[in-house]
Amino acid sequence: MFAAGLIILIFGLFLDFVLLPFGFAFTVAGIIIMVLSFFLKPAETPEPSKPGHKFCWFCLNEIPVDAERCPVCLMRQK
Repeated sequence: MFAAGLIILIFGLFLDFVLLPFGFAFTVAGIIIMVLSFFLKPAETPEPSKPGHKFCWFCLNEIPVDAERCPVCLMRQK
């Protein structure tokens, strides 16, 4: 999250430098995101409710670990 705030801050400073609108807003938003990154913890990754299952890469339904295709959306799994 800190890196995203830094990128937004740099973009805002660039907009300020070339005198385009909203540069100040992006600069302030980048600073706020960078400060918040020190106080907020990362989101927890969800775990499937059934053992031996995983989430489909595309539709996020629970499927068996050894499935090559999702039975719901029929997309090939990685």
